[in-house]
Amino acid sequence: MSRVSIVIPCLRQDDLVEIAVRSCLRQSHLHEIIIVVSDVSQGFLTELSGLVSEFPLLRLTSMDAHVGMGSARNFGAEQATGDYICFLNSHDELLSDFLATTVPLLDLHPEFSSIKVGIQVLDIYGEPVILPGDPRYTALLSTFSGNLILRRTAFVRMGGFSEDPRFSGELAGEEAAFSSAVEQYLAPVGFLPEAFYRHNDRPGSRLQNFLKSTKVVGNNVFEFRSIVPEQAADGILGQAIDNYLKLVKVRLLVSEGEGQG
Repeated sequence: MSRVSIVIPCLRQDDLVEIAVRSCLRQSHLHEIIIVVSDVSQGFLTELSGLVSEFPLLRLTSMDAHVGMGSARNFGAEQATGDYICFLNSHDELLSDFLATTVPLLDLHPEFSSIKVGIQVLDIYGEPVILPGDPRYTALLSTFSGNLILRRTAFVRMGGFSEDPRFSGELAGEEAAFSSAVEQYLAPVGFLPEAFYRHNDRPGSRLQNFLKSTKVVGNNVFEFRSIVPEQAADGILGQAIDNYLKLVKVRLLVSEGEGQG
């Protein structure tokens, strides 16, 4: 039975997007794959169109140039029609039985808004970048949205990802804000430690910078070697996250009031 819509934002040419798509096609319960493109070359667009013609479950849609990842994810989600929704980065993959495992659990437990799963992080040589047991791995789980399967109705009620331009800089942050909102306002959230999601990391990535700027100082403890002003609690990212969390809270309260009216 097809149940899940998968949204893949692709805001620049990505040679791994076909791998991402094929990892979705191997999943059961798949309803549709929606690729959102923006500001890509005509050649790359032609390649994606070839994939669309090959796989009926695949849809390609475009946005204006220079949109953010939050806007692209929301745009794709607006077109989704599945019971559940996932957001896959264009250079990442869904592993093994991600949907076959999580969809029946969500069906069995309607009290859960969503389920998060473990992450496998590999470098360009296929070697692990970070492993469970490293305290920074736990922090990493809270900054990803691709390892989350969510009821689409819950996503609609919370209003989706932030489109705040403060998240469009080098440090980003909209995924971490979204994950934090889900954990705070859409609890309970299920968790499966098995790695059903693979993040294919690249040199110079935000994760690489995060690992370089932190160090493990004890069991389950790490600290920052240095913090740029934007990352401080009262910096622009902290302010953007706080504003987004407040907005989601209001949206959910309004949605709850409308449901009772």
